[in-house]
Amino acid sequence: MDVDVNDEKYKIALAEVDDILYFTDEDMKSQIPVSFLNFIKQNKKENHINNINPYLKIEEQNISEEVKAIMALIYRSYIASEEEKKEYQRKDKADLEKLEEEKRQKYSADNLFKNQEKDSNEEYEDDYEEIEEKDLVALEKAGIIERIRNFFKKLFNKNKE
Repeated sequence: MDVDVNDEKYKIALAEVDDILYFTDEDMKSQIPVSFLNFIKQNKKENHINNINPYLKIEEQNISEEVKAIMALIYRSYIASEEEKKEYQRKDKADLEKLEEEKRQKYSADNLFKNQEKDSNEEYEDDYEEIEEKDLVALEKAGIIERIRNFFKKLFNKNKE
């Protein structure tokens, strides 16, 4: 997923992140590289009024998903302890392996052919039912037409006699 920092929602998110970091403890903020802080300042939306309340915990703030993602990135990359970073890496690896296994199962040759065969069978069944209905309608129509034809034959035969 590519992020366009020129997109308005990301500029607003960076402005909110900058405000959150403004209220963050200096010891914690000092762990974030100056280059990253400068990136936030240079790309944020200027003069954006945020609803960040310094007296509420970040979990209690009404912030966008983009702000949450940026704050998570900052925490994982710069603030988390080495042990936490390793745990995140293990969790990421397990999640990735699980996702890959799901993809393997979903797109395996066996499952693709099973699903295709099942879909084909359902399609043929639908076609067969449609043909049966048409045949019944045709038979009923033929019966009506035949009766009408017989009626006129009898009528003409009576007139000939």
